Amino acid sequence: MDTETTGLDNKAEILHIGIVTLNGDELFNSLVQPAKARRWSEAMQIHGISWRDVKDAPTIGQLADDLRRILDGRLVAIYNASFDTRMLHQSIRVAGATNQYQWLLDQDWEWECVMETYAEYWGERNRRYGGYRWQSLTKACQQQDLRVSNAHNALGDAKLTAALIRKIEDKFS
Repeated sequence: MDTETTGLDNKAEILHIGIVTLNGDELFNSLVQPAKARRWSEAMQIHGISWRDVKDAPTIGQLADDLRRILDGRLVAIYNASFDTRMLHQSIRVAGATNQYQWLLDQDWEWECVMETYAEYWGERNRRYGGYRWQSLTKACQQQDLRVSNAHNALGDAKLTAALIRKIEDKFS
């Protein structure tokens, strides 16, 4: 799973959600109309999603049942899971729908952070903070000789994450 957002702060909202299988098959791909944000020029320079693109898109609340159906009972692999899960929670909170959609957040699925797993796999030490240095998704894919396309597109990044998992899984076999 991957998201694109209006920013990084505690008011940022999801603009795009992409979910694929481990094989890269599309399970879900939708733009998302934010509840409050109308401008995100800095983020737009990265992912290219404008208000015009999302003004007629469904809200996070309108997508909640589909997301629950897709995610329930699964192990969900996300590159930088702490960010994307925070954005899911935060988008629901900013929309003022925490009580109404809390069930989406409390369902039976687990998150796996592929970024943290890959950092350990790659093995570059982080001298400043200890542990392993996190790599961007693009850099991790380049390190594994994977072709990077559709970066900073939720569906494209979800497919890249799945390809990265398959690539490093093969090296463990």
